[in-house]
Amino acid sequence: MAALPEESVPSQRSGPQLRPVPDPAGRHHAAPQETPAGGDGAGFDTAADLSRQAAWLKQTFRPPDVWAVRQPSAREEWEFARAAAHLPESTAVRALARVYAYPAVAGIVAGLWLIWIARSPARGITAVLVCVLAATAAYVSWPA
Repeated sequence: MAALPEESVPSQRSGPQLRPVPDPAGRHHAAPQETPAGGDGAGFDTAADLSRQAAWLKQTFRPPDVWAVRQPSAREEWEFARAAAHLPESTAVRALARVYAYPAVAGIVAGLWLIWIARSPARGITAVLVCVLAATAAYVSWPA
């Protein structure tokens, strides 16, 4: 990869550097945030709020790239749920997330076992035979 010429790097350009002009008293004032007409300040008042919510929705509900990105192990999922660092500090919310984590991690483990079985034809055939034998044994032993 070729290096950029020195004149194309912004920090090395000759000439004046533009900087914000400070307040004469040395203070910086933030622009007042306006609410829409009739608004009480609740909800989505600015484009920044909307973009932050859109980013959260995208991160939360976008499915993972299972083709190119290795997924976390069951232990990593469990530690993530136990730490609950992605949740608010409210203990009730974190407690509910931990209660949800028990069946969720069990489902993840079951899914990982199915993936492990599906990776090998021998394991797949063996799993089908075990299921057929278990169903047959249950049917035969069922009281008439």
